[in-house]
Amino acid sequence: MDAMDHGSKQKVAELKMILRKMSLQACCALVLPEFQLSWRAVSQCIRNARLPMVPDSVARILSRHASKNMTLEELSDLVANLRLKLTATQSRTWHVIKLSSPIDEPLDIMSNDLTSRLTMNMKNVKVFKTMWPEIQSAKLNGFVYISIQMVSASKEGPILYLAIPSGLDVALVNTTRSGLLKICVRGLGYETFEDLALSGSDIDSLLHIYNNGNTRRAEHLSTLPEYKVLPVITRSGIDYTGRNYNELYAKEMLGPNPPILTKMKIESEKEFFAPKILNKKMKVKVTLHSDSVADTLCSWAKLSVLPPTSDLFHIFHKIKSNNFHYNPDDEL
Repeated sequence: MDAMDHGSKQKVAELKMILRKMSLQACCALVLPEFQLSWRAVSQCIRNARLPMVPDSVARILSRHASKNMTLEELSDLVANLRLKLTATQSRTWHVIKLSSPIDEPLDIMSNDLTSRLTMNMKNVKVFKTMWPEIQSAKLNGFVYISIQMVSASKEGPILYLAIPSGLDVALVNTTRSGLLKICVRGLGYETFEDLALSGSDIDSLLHIYNNGNTRRAEHLSTLPEYKVLPVITRSGIDYTGRNYNELYAKEMLGPNPPILTKMKIESEKEFFAPKILNKKMKVKVTLHSDSVADTLCSWAKLSVLPPTSDLFHIFHKIKSNNFHYNPDDEL
């Protein structure tokens, strides 16, 4: 078996693995246009092979088609492009960076010159003498997704993913420690970038926190009624325990459509509870991990773990990153 056959088999196996992770809907919308095939033709092949109508069957049919009709170079481009689209549609942790110090006129990310400009910028770096860049881009839901990987005939480097919204001087990356990131930022037309220490899996929530945010008290908070536990009518009767009232009050505190954060770290200092024993301040750290910090705070209020008037709800509106330093003397 020559190197070409071995490389093709590796790429076909990688293609099959990517397709297995995609839903049938994603295959129809994102994958079939790459093959210039219709869903009717693919589904007919699946039925003829007596396979179930699942992503694994689609992966088998399309990978077989690719191995027979594509060269190694075409396979490599296809795998890189579909890997990027899989990244764009799957849940992953994104880190927000702020692009600063424009070199000239920042590049229009929606233009077709994006890939060529990034490729040219990568080739000018002397560090990568024996490697060349593989760059893919895809436009989905108002974002441009970019994948950059340095490769050679014998090895492949780690992949840097970027998601860039149109009209904002920010980008979302899968890691802030990649050596390619600074080069890529220059390719986008900026001199430097700043790590905002803001990360999460929901891109819209991250941009919401950055863009308007949670920098000042939301308007609805100033109109909240005084916290006074009242009976609440439920489907099963009248709740006198205050659990449902606390939940409703907490939802008002959080506001409509609160951003989805999976991690929030709060640091503060507090006087020791017995000043006669130790007249110093204690450092207190609280780290919240959950599928949604807002939902967790709301459920804690309902269970009376903490009152809905807790400063945690106000802190949630103030956050600009996953880390928050809380000073009890400051007004929230």
